[in-house]
Amino acid sequence: MSSLLQSTYRHSLREAIVILLAWLLCLVYTTAFCYMRGYSAHQYRVAQKYHVDDMVGPLDNWNRTPESLATPGGLGIPDWVLWGVIVPWGLCILFTIWFCLFFFREDELGDNVA
Repeated sequence: MSSLLQSTYRHSLREAIVILLAWLLCLVYTTAFCYMRGYSAHQYRVAQKYHVDDMVGPLDNWNRTPESLATPGGLGIPDWVLWGVIVPWGLCILFTIWFCLFFFREDELGDNVA
């Protein structure tokens, strides 16, 4: 394999790892934050052998009822939606812009490789 293709492969692998790590971080943060700060719904719990509460603990510890939810900025959405979905989404957009403008490296493929 030529050094040109090795360099291209190395850059694409580095970029793929950064994107996958960013995706995993966003997935874990959004899922965990929305689970812990969202509505407590034990009365609607489905009977099953294993449940998320068994791993993380009951949501009663967080005391989140619909009456206790704040609506930041008068947006009409719960605070956990703002901080668990909308803000991370905005940060992902900023990350994408940074990634495409400053981190992504365009490699020359040469005349005979297309």
